[in-house]
Amino acid sequence: TLQDSKDDELVMMCLDGFRCAVRVSCIFNTGLVRSAYIQSLARFTMLNVNSGFSEIKPKNLETIKTLIAIAFTDCNYLEDSWYDILKVISQLELAQLIGTGVKTKFLEKETMMDKKLVSTLQQTLGNSANQNVIVAVDRIFTGSPRLDGNAIGTYAL
Repeated sequence: TLQDSKDDELVMMCLDGFRCAVRVSCIFNTGLVRSAYIQSLARFTMLNVNSGFSEIKPKNLETIKTLIAIAFTDCNYLEDSWYDILKVISQLELAQLIGTGVKTKFLEKETMMDKKLVSTLQQTLGNSANQNVIVAVDRIFTGSPRLDGNAIGTYAL
């Protein structure tokens, strides 16, 4: 399975399967199926404040990239799944803030900040390959004029 696999090729094939399944569910307007796939991918990113971001591995970053690719290509058909995608993007931004060593009042209350966590996030999110993720996220927001009327309604909510 995706969660247990350490084989990069198998992980990429699983993520491509998820991407295709979301695409098909968008085309056939099966909202429940689309939401289930998107939510599964969102959980697998491991971008969760409660997990402390310490479990993020390369396959989790690939999952983030897959979600961002889905958001860009299927933007007009995501409906209520935008919530899960935008939440992942928000959590990614939070993880990057932690990786830079920024402490906020929210972080001091909700998570235990230690040097090991900051170091892990700097290593995981700081390399140049992962900067492409930031550019892809920016493309989602700058591409928002491409959204049709229905998509704008769900994207903005």
